[in-house]
Amino acid sequence: MTFIINDIHRTPDNSFKLAPFFADHMVLQAQKPVRFWGEYPIDGGIAAELCDGDSMLWSVYGEIKEGRFDLTLPETDFGGPYKLTLIAEKGGCLTIEDVLFGEVILCGGQSNMGWAVGQCYGKTMDTLRYQDIIDSCENPMIRCFRVDSIHKDAPAEVIDLLPSEHWYYTTPEDVKHFSAVGYFFSRELHKTRGVPVGFVQCCQGGTRIQCWMPPAEFDSLGMDDADRELLVFDGKDVSYTPSMWYNGRVNPLKPMTVRGAIWYQGEGNPLGIQTPKGTISHGCRPYGDYLKLVIEGWRREFEQPDMPFAVVQLPRFVDEAESEWFFSREEDKRVCSLLDNVVCSINIDTGLYKCSVAPGDPLNEGHGIHPYQKEEVGVRLAKLFMHAFLDQPGLCSSPVLESAVPGDRAPLLTYSNVGDGLCLTGELAGFEVAGFDGVYHSAKPSLVDDSHVKLECPEVSHPIWVRYGYSNHSTLHTKPLTECAQSVCLYNSEKGSPAFPAEQFWIRLL
Repeated sequence: MTFIINDIHRTPDNSFKLAPFFADHMVLQAQKPVRFWGEYPIDGGIAAELCDGDSMLWSVYGEIKEGRFDLTLPETDFGGPYKLTLIAEKGGCLTIEDVLFGEVILCGGQSNMGWAVGQCYGKTMDTLRYQDIIDSCENPMIRCFRVDSIHKDAPAEVIDLLPSEHWYYTTPEDVKHFSAVGYFFSRELHKTRGVPVGFVQCCQGGTRIQCWMPPAEFDSLGMDDADRELLVFDGKDVSYTPSMWYNGRVNPLKPMTVRGAIWYQGEGNPLGIQTPKGTISHGCRPYGDYLKLVIEGWRREFEQPDMPFAVVQLPRFVDEAESEWFFSREEDKRVCSLLDNVVCSINIDTGLYKCSVAPGDPLNEGHGIHPYQKEEVGVRLAKLFMHAFLDQPGLCSSPVLESAVPGDRAPLLTYSNVGDGLCLTGELAGFEVAGFDGVYHSAKPSLVDDSHVKLECPEVSHPIWVRYGYSNHSTLHTKPLTECAQSVCLYNSEKGSPAFPAEQFWIRLL
């Protein structure tokens, strides 16, 4: 300690320069040492103190060297609001008001992570799917920081501060501009754990995953100029340069202390890479290879080698993209087997078919790539995150296929993680079997017991292959296909109700 705080005559001083997220109404990560950095023009000692009213909870000291300081705030339990004051040895001070210590979550990805609560329409754009939730959402314990700064060709050290970049309370007016997935994730986390939550919204629509890699990770791919062209040209006279969104939006956040990250991206990759010479599907490598590099790179740059990541598996989409989105979902699952502290949330029963797009929605017209069902996605993701990384008990994820055997012309599937038992819903669509000819036919499932499913398909006498969740349409459908939940049928259960949808698979019978 280089000086006594109480001996300093404190003069409010606007010479302090802090990252924009170190500001009034901020949420800092609880129960972990927190990095806190900034600039001040006069070298010397610096202290930070945290006060609850007139009571000082703690103080910490450091040094300003060449105009910069980097403090490590002590582990602080969940709580607030507090006042955090910086005091320079020369007498200048800066007080940050209304500070909470809670769970801080980094929300990354493209448009479906950024898709706002106010964009989740009902049957028309004049109605909102979550209007009742918006009207009753007031909660000062859930806050959002939006990172809206532009992309950069090189890693930026500070955010180009825009009017939108500050901490927002959850209010009926502001929540409409929050990431819907981020908000519903945070609401579930707060409801279950009873602690403050701050989510940092750091996403951009229409982006390739390569734009979110730190430069070192992209360079590790060893690509030549031709490879780069295939990966970054979007076919609309716009060139996406490698790492551009990481550079502009993520790099300035490091080394911010967070509990973990949630990730929703992939629509910009599996649909094929448009080039002047045609379409190259999937880029140059499997999507999972890229996602693995993003996770490893963010963990390194944030100096949190075990940073939890929870990935949103893509939902259903148009018939033309069934195959590509199926394999993109498989890649999300593969990453979970390659890295520790990575989990994948299943949303195969959600999505937006073209016939259910709100008339006039310009960002969904003709395709429905931005589903309005975001509450299910955020809640499921939160339950999975809390169970995997915060030791929250209870059913939190989908039933998992353990084995598949031929049976007597009726394949038998064995599942784990069934909760109170498997259950079938709707028109029993989603399962398909194929024989030696490789032609798939819809198969009708029935429950043998709580963890076994039997499949029957008269068209295939010797089933060899079984898949689930691949096709949108089924010959078992008797009603027009308007909702994505019609395309699948298997869930685990909790307290007598369907809980989480079974994950997709494609398997050869044993």
